[in-house]
Amino acid sequence: ALVDAIELEREAEKEQNKRELERYPLQVRETLGKTVTRLDIVDEDVGVGGMPLLILERAASPGGLSPFHAMNQGDNVLLTFPTDCNCTPVEGTLYDVDDFRVTVALSTPGPDPLPAGHCQLDMLGSDATYKRMRQAIGLVRRTEKPDLKRLREIFLGDQEPSFGRVSEVELYNTSLNEFQVAAVKRCMAADEVALVHGPPGTGKTTVLVEVILQAVKAGQRVLASAPSNIAVDNMVEKLLPYGLRIVRMGHPARIMEPLRHVTLSALEENHPGREEIVRMNDEKHRMLVQLRRRQDRGSGLSAAERREAYALIDQLGKQARDNEFGIRREIIQNAQVVLSTHGGTSTLLSRTKFDMVAMDEASQATEPLSWIPLTLGKRVVFAGDACQLPPTIYSVE
Repeated sequence: ALVDAIELEREAEKEQNKRELERYPLQVRETLGKTVTRLDIVDEDVGVGGMPLLILERAASPGGLSPFHAMNQGDNVLLTFPTDCNCTPVEGTLYDVDDFRVTVALSTPGPDPLPAGHCQLDMLGSDATYKRMRQAIGLVRRTEKPDLKRLREIFLGDQEPSFGRVSEVELYNTSLNEFQVAAVKRCMAADEVALVHGPPGTGKTTVLVEVILQAVKAGQRVLASAPSNIAVDNMVEKLLPYGLRIVRMGHPARIMEPLRHVTLSALEENHPGREEIVRMNDEKHRMLVQLRRRQDRGSGLSAAERREAYALIDQLGKQARDNEFGIRREIIQNAQVVLSTHGGTSTLLSRTKFDMVAMDEASQATEPLSWIPLTLGKRVVFAGDACQLPPTIYSVE
């Protein structure tokens, strides 16, 4: 039933986004990050399996918000070409997202030749999060892994959670009141699950951060998660002063500027292996340009030669992506705390097991969304208040 509900919600969100394209003025959609205009096609590329890629760019505005601040890798989009070219709009998927540049994987081939002038990108929804929810529910349903199976039985009411004994705790935050200290101890004693509950302003996140610090001190690795980027950034901000090795997952455009130095992207950029990836990508670009120039001069290649050339380009791109993936996994494996939105826990974390999952603003997430981070941990500590904001739901069904 949950899998059916996920599909209903996915379709409802997509239809809602289409209605917004018609209902809201262009300026409003741009402010919301649902639409990006004034995009120029600056390059084309070939993805895995010969997938056509278009790279679009908008002139950077110093100090301004990224026009792609509400878009993410994996989002479904509609690309509209300049009006004077009479080209049919093409649906695609966001392949890569930077501050002022985006790569779109087209579902069908784009116009040939590529038109000059401004293009427009409209977001239709994100299949990536829904796919992760379906995968998480499927994993929970069929799992025989003891930790996840135990959590499933507890949440279904078939098993009682258990608690051990905790000796005196040496606090990092000595300003906690007696109720907060009691909550920290209770969370540390939980074998499977604990809940920090309280009305606004009672310091639930402060308690959760202390629990994370205590877990790290005990040698545990922690995944800290929340439904929104603001809530995740709040935890990052509170953890930074303690000098932990932390990694903030997610696109830097959605993360507060003072915290971007701990994003996976920033840490990857400073990794020693990054230079080799840049070299391979430059070589791939050079080969593509050389191939196009030969075609433009009329000295085209035979079908067999084109296949061989594109196979070499594809191989070089794959090697660069594999190296990039390896660097990212290394950074994550060395982290003491990884922080992400529930839906932003990417495939990079799928083979990573955390000793504890700390989930803030727990009442603002649906059950399928919450299961995404839950599948990665041995035990979980929730913080939230069911009397505050509920999750956003699109489907009336």
